[in-house]
Amino acid sequence: LENIHRISTDGTHELSVVLEDWTDQKREANYSNFYINTGNSYSLDISGYSGNAGNSLDYSNGYSFYTFDRDYGNCAKKNTGAFWFQSGVCYRSNLNGQYNGTGQTGIVWNTYKPYYSLKSSIMMIRRR
Repeated sequence: LENIHRISTDGTHELSVVLEDWTDQKREANYSNFYINTGNSYSLDISGYSGNAGNSLDYSNGYSFYTFDRDYGNCAKKNTGAFWFQSGVCYRSNLNGQYNGTGQTGIVWNTYKPYYSLKSSIMMIRRR
């Protein structure tokens, strides 16, 4: 996470998230502005959504990266993976859930397929 923060502070960056379900359908969520802040536990700063997957990551905007040892809302433990969770709201998105998990314990992007564990996700960052 520290390395992603360093990359995101060197200029303006965008984020593209590619999601794939178990029928091999793919959807994308793109953000024209992407930044990770270290001052507040690696909080997420995104804006400028476009794409066809829905804007699930918007619910995490401004929130810290929760891990098993820093899990204020118990979301990392419940969802079996660290991610930017809104405090107490654990089910909007989690790209670090268990592979082939079910419901909230898998790879989740709720605006694409609610309570569905996706087959794969890819996060790509590049300078604008």
